[in-house]
Amino acid sequence: MPGAWSPKPGPPIFPALLLSFSAVVFAQAPDRQAVVDTFNAANAAYQQEQYATAAPLYEKVVAGAPDLPVAYLYLASSYDHLFQVSRRGQLSNDAFLTKAEQNYRTAADKLIAQHRPDATTAATTCLAMLAALYGPDRLNNPGKARAVTEELIRLDPASPAYALSLATLDEQAGAFANAEAALAKALAIRPDDARVLVQVASHYADMVGRGELTPVQRKDFAAKSLAADDRALALDPGSADALTARAKLLRQEAKFETDKKKQRQLNQQVDALAARAKALRDAKTP
Repeated sequence: MPGAWSPKPGPPIFPALLLSFSAVVFAQAPDRQAVVDTFNAANAAYQQEQYATAAPLYEKVVAGAPDLPVAYLYLASSYDHLFQVSRRGQLSNDAFLTKAEQNYRTAADKLIAQHRPDATTAATTCLAMLAALYGPDRLNNPGKARAVTEELIRLDPASPAYALSLATLDEQAGAFANAEAALAKALAIRPDDARVLVQVASHYADMVGRGELTPVQRKDFAAKSLAADDRALALDPGSADALTARAKLLRQEAKFETDKKKQRQLNQQVDALAARAKALRDAKTP
């Protein structure tokens, strides 16, 4: 069975899902034992991070048992691992991303069609990895990344993580109104979660640093970052992450401060907050 998370993107283990789908699908395969043996060999290679060996084996599995969605997931992940950023532009290398994209999508669609909680959980993993595949270090397609992230929100509306991911995409695109809407969605899901509030504060701090903002926008985003951070600290006074988010905000404000004395004071506050955050983290370290 495939192993735990690998150094590059890779799916976690879904033992129950593998067993439940495998029993039915393998029973329907024309050459059942050969498919089972190939699947086991592919899983063993994947666990050893031998992705060049695992990929063609998983290709044989999906050819012999095309209704086994988890095999498509691990096939996609194998191709995802085989891509090398240093070889970008080489057709044989870039083809790994195309194959990963196709198989993540196939795995997700087949899992969603099962209408089962465990299959839906696995589908969200497929789609999260597909969204990552559309990132700047791989296929670099923000539009598709956004579409998949919206699909994740529909599949798992109780998780703020995907709304926060959507905010990141909108922020990177300079679509600040959309980013704010996504942040509001995340807060609506978990209004009293200090960790979510810290992330919202951090997002607003990042936006404060954008050069295309007007002074009015920058002031508004700074106030919203501060408000979210204050709420996070009220809920969790010992949050080092909240102090780090506050430091980020002040650092961004210092970049645009024209008064040298005020800029120096802001940077001194940044240093003090960073020291406090470090002390809190050190105190929690065994």
